[in-house]
Amino acid sequence: MQLSRFQGLFCSVIIKPRTYIGGDGVDDLFLALAAFFAIGMMVLMIKYAKFIHNQPKLEEERRQEDSAKKGSPPEDNP
Repeated sequence: MQLSRFQGLFCSVIIKPRTYIGGDGVDDLFLALAAFFAIGMMVLMIKYAKFIHNQPKLEEERRQEDSAKKGSPPEDNP
């Protein structure tokens, strides 16, 4: 059975793991940096989603505090 160039490349990449002989670790460094970046972005997205989710509640609390201050008599602070 004759494989095309793409099929041969695909099979060699998927089936045969790549081994680096005498590598200096730069590829591992880039992989680690990419993983840290991806994890950091996920953490920031979760924090931002929580922040956006809490905005209507905070705005309602501010409105209630403002209306309570307007309705109360002024305080005399010497």
